[in-house]
Amino acid sequence: MRPWPQAHKNLGAVMLLVLTGLFFWYLLAIRPKAQAVADLEDQIEDLRDKLEGSGWTLNAENLETILAENTRKLKGTRRGDKGYDGLEVRAGQIVDQATRTFQKRIEETYGNTATFIDQSGWLDYQSDFTELETWLRGVDVLISEKTFGISQDTANAEIYQLLLHIWTVREVVGLVIKHDLVFAKDPSNAVPTPEGRAALPSRLRVLPAISYTINPDDKAAYLLEFPVRLTVRGTLPDFLAFLADLQNESSFLPVSRIELSTEHPRIRGERPNSEGVVRVQNIEATVVCSSFFRPGSGAPAVRIKTQQAAPRGA
Repeated sequence: MRPWPQAHKNLGAVMLLVLTGLFFWYLLAIRPKAQAVADLEDQIEDLRDKLEGSGWTLNAENLETILAENTRKLKGTRRGDKGYDGLEVRAGQIVDQATRTFQKRIEETYGNTATFIDQSGWLDYQSDFTELETWLRGVDVLISEKTFGISQDTANAEIYQLLLHIWTVREVVGLVIKHDLVFAKDPSNAVPTPEGRAALPSRLRVLPAISYTINPDDKAAYLLEFPVRLTVRGTLPDFLAFLADLQNESSFLPVSRIELSTEHPRIRGERPNSEGVVRVQNIEATVVCSSFFRPGSGAPAVRIKTQQAAPRGA
């Protein structure tokens, strides 16, 4: 066998180098990209399966139509007096309506919400508490240490919440009196009166504030709820009028829980009429109703605690 010519040897060496280069180029450049493309295709296929399972159309034009329709629902179409408000505007209106009860008072006394949260202090609370307690005694409503359940370690940043609870009690009790209802008495403990005797307090209790956030990891509340529980007695028409008046033009104090009981008809000598219906006269009702407050983005984190007894006016 004759040896290869030098030119053939050179050509073979060049071909070997080219093949080696192509191999490493495929190994280092082409193969990773091919794997990335394959992975992307798998992701697209998984996404397609999920979309098909969700019931959404895979047609781009139909998706654009759905997007435009949902955008109109969110943003609305109002232009002056024409069109309609979107969900964004209506959601804001609902929050404004829900938090309107004390907004005027806050603006008149503190100027704005941020100042109210930042500058309300213990003197404000003690002044409002004393004023409330005096007013309640004047309308024959006696409160005890358990009514507000305030602990001595209440942080200064939470004073505005105590004020809102005081204001809520004032609003609710005012409506109770307006509609000729009376508070049931709490037999569990007697409290001293200014006259030096002991008396049963009214069944009125402030419940812990409830914090609502948009995202689970939010540190500040988007909305705060201040519930109050009370037990009242009166006629059914008066009680129904009280419930209706909890939501009016100036206040929003919706009911979240209600327990209603009546006296036995035989106590009043009532008998069923020709249709088998007994007329209800007096009732006792336990109601939980709440006010709402929107702190805003600058509000401190809300610390929710269980109720603890504290000295009067603490």
